[in-house]
Order: sequence, then structure tokens, then C-alpha cells
Amino acid sequence: MLINHLESSEDTEFREMCVDMIVDLLREDDLITWSNLSASTQSTVKTFLLNSIMVEESGFVVLKLGSIVLKLATSFIKDNNWPELVPFLYQCLDSSSKKYAKASAFLTLAGLAEKVGETIVHSMKGLHSIFRDTLNDDKLDLEVRSVAMYAAINFIQCLSSSNEKERFQDLLPCMMKTLNDALSSESGGSVFKPFVREALSRINVVLMHFRAHEPVNEEAYDKAVSALCKICLLHRESIDSAQVIPIWLNCLPIKADLHEAKYVHDELCSMVERLDRDIIGHNYQYLPKIVSVFAEVVFSDEKDVSTEETANRMISVLRHLQQTLPPATMESAWSYLLPHQEMTLKSLLSPEV
Repeated sequence: MLINHLESSEDTEFREMCVDMIVDLLREDDLITWSNLSASTQSTVKTFLLNSIMVEESGFVVLKLGSIVLKLATSFIKDNNWPELVPFLYQCLDSSSKKYAKASAFLTLAGLAEKVGETIVHSMKGLHSIFRDTLNDDKLDLEVRSVAMYAAINFIQCLSSSNEKERFQDLLPCMMKTLNDALSSESGGSVFKPFVREALSRINVVLMHFRAHEPVNEEAYDKAVSALCKICLLHRESIDSAQVIPIWLNCLPIKADLHEAKYVHDELCSMVERLDRDIIGHNYQYLPKIVSVFAEVVFSDEKDVSTEETANRMISVLRHLQQTLPPATMESAWSYLLPHQEMTLKSLLSPEV
């Protein structure tokens, strides 16, 4: 009866109430209700779910229906008891599909990759081009691109061989761009919040890749560093900031993507100005690295790695620290610098300048 109401009612709120009730009947780890249905009824319900996702206008209803599909699919896909599912997912992922149908398909794919990874890897071929086209489409809704990135992360993680994973390495720049776009959106990245853990995992892959600093990967690396910065600022409550922020600091400075370089170096300066405990460290333990980054930015041959204002603020904050911190603390801060850098920087910080 609920399905009949969901299918026939033109009242959006009523359909949303119906789909919530269906979800309640199929709670996690409880398929008793489903198993009590006849085979023909089960088949009818599965067909209804897939058809409704394609035509439903309410995003709430579509995503709820998608969660039901994922719930059932994790039980059936291993034994190929739902042969219509994979073709349906491909149909939803087509560029002409509606926004919420596409988002639901990516979320289903992400969930299947997490729960039955080996099965879905062998069931779905050609995803590389789908991920690439979706993530590179700046005109596509950012929410869809974000869940596509989430699906790509989960899918890549469940690939068994390094050769298979290597085939997806060229997706890293567009994945990092999508991540940055999501974190920079007007919502402050709230849409992205559920994916922070997966994003950190993928960022770590980019930063630790053995070819991370080769020219072909520099853009992806810099975007990963910038994304990590935004996660530290916008989602600090979701991470171990005392561990993650120093990792970010050790990735600085960046110089390939000048737009991201200006952003992260300015944010670093702001964090030091306010004596952020995680960036400064216990007893100023990270000050030598901070001074080193500031020196590289201020004296960089690539003048566009920061704005002139940021460079001047860096000098001002170092001058303030030199005036307020114990001499021994500042002396240790020079330890990362080359002799000529130390001499030039101390000259800039002298009261006469």
C-alpha cells in the first residue's frame, strides 16, 4: 500500500512521509519484512524502486529510495539476484540523467564499493570515463560532483592491484579540484562534511605518492594541500587537528598552482598571527618550520606564491615573535634556514627596517 501511495500521490510531503515509512520497515540488518514478501512482490518492489528513482522530482524521496536500493543490493548483488541493478546504475550515471538520480547512483556505487567492493569492481567496467567526465564538468551541480568524488574514492580503495589503482591516478587533479570547490562553496562545505574521512584518505594518497612532485602531478599535489587546509579550517571538529595540521604544515610551501599557493600561505600567516595552538605546537615546536616556510615565500623567485600583503604580514608577525619570545626560542627557529636566508631574514626583522 505504501508503494501504491508513493507511486500515485501528487503530494510531495505525503510521498516523503511514505518513503520514510518504507525505510523504517527495512532498517539496517533487518530484512525480515522483505523476506516475508513473495518472490513476485519482491520483484515488483525492486522494479518500482528503480523506476521511481528515474522519474521522481523530490530529491528527498530519490535519495531515500536510493538508500533502500543500497540496502537490498548489498544482500543480492553477490549472487546476481538483481541483474537489472548494474544497467540501471549506468543509466543513471549517463550525462542526461536528472540531478538526484545521478547523485543517488553515485551514492549507491560508493556504498557498494565500501560493503561489497570486490563484487562491484568486477560488475562495473568503464567507470574511469564516467568519473572523469563528471568530475571535470564544472557546469554540473556541485553536490553531484561531490558524491561522484566520494564514489571514486571508495571505488579506487577497493581495487586490489597497484596496476588497477595506477589507471585512476589521472583522476587526482579533478578529484582535488572538486574537493576544493566543495569546501569553498557558500555552504562552507557542509554538503561535503559526511565525506571528510574519505577525503583525508585520498588526500593522503596524493601527498604520499612517490611521484607527487613530478611536474605532471604538481597541480594535484598543490590542490590536495589546499584542500587539506580547508578541511583543517572548516571541519576541525571532524579531524584530529593536532595530528593533521602539522602534516599540512610540512607540505608547505607550494609553488605550482599560484592561486592555491596564495590562499594557503595567507591562511598559514593568519593561523600564526592568532597563535593557533595546533600550528604553533607545544612550546613553539613547529616555529622552525614556520620560519622556514615564511622565508621561502618571502624570498621566492616566484613572486606570485603570495600577495605582497601576505609577505609583509609574514615579516610583521616574525618581528612580533622576535620581540616577544625568549631569545633561545627564536634562535632555535632559525635552525631550518640556510645561512644566507638567516642573514637576510634577520636583516629584514631588525628595528631599523
